[in-house]
Amino acid sequence: MKIELKIELLGTSNPTVWRQIKVSPEITFHQLHEIIQAAFGWKSSHLYQFSENGFRDLISIGSPRDEEGVINGAVVSASPLLFRMYNGSMFDKERAPKLRYIYDFGDSWEHEISVLDFDRPPGVKTELVDGGGACPPEDCGGIPGFQDLKTCLKTGKPSAIHGGDWKSWLDGVGYVGYEVDGFDLKVARRGLAKLK
Repeated sequence: MKIELKIELLGTSNPTVWRQIKVSPEITFHQLHEIIQAAFGWKSSHLYQFSENGFRDLISIGSPRDEEGVINGAVVSASPLLFRMYNGSMFDKERAPKLRYIYDFGDSWEHEISVLDFDRPPGVKTELVDGGGACPPEDCGGIPGFQDLKTCLKTGKPSAIHGGDWKSWLDGVGYVGYEVDGFDLKVARRGLAKLK
């Protein structure tokens, strides 16, 4: 059995950054974090949390490295919540329950997770079904920085935020040849295949 999820990076547009994946229901929240990291192309170098409403929630499930008192995502199964979300979506697609995944508390990359379907073929291998939009580079300054980066790369103008050249910054932090609107499904699948 697999659970099919759509994960959208909130605040992105032209194009929207999103991924559609199928995962085993027997995963922990930390494993789901690792899958999302690989599917989007993040480097997993920051803390994360899962919660219903983002930072406003009193209870959140987070990184085993987080010492701030969140529930350890390495020991909590994601399946009961994902099943509940799916059941809720069967009755009202418009108001279906969603889950928030926040990565990098400095840049605050907030993602919305929806459960699309359960399928029951044999095997439980994680699969990247589809996606769109280039994942923002790590530490570019959240949604405002990403929007500025996209504008500068498309127009050739200097940054409105720091006055510099984003291309030089991208090259210097390991994003040589970064394409702001690009999403290569085959490359993303290779990144996901590296997970054990």
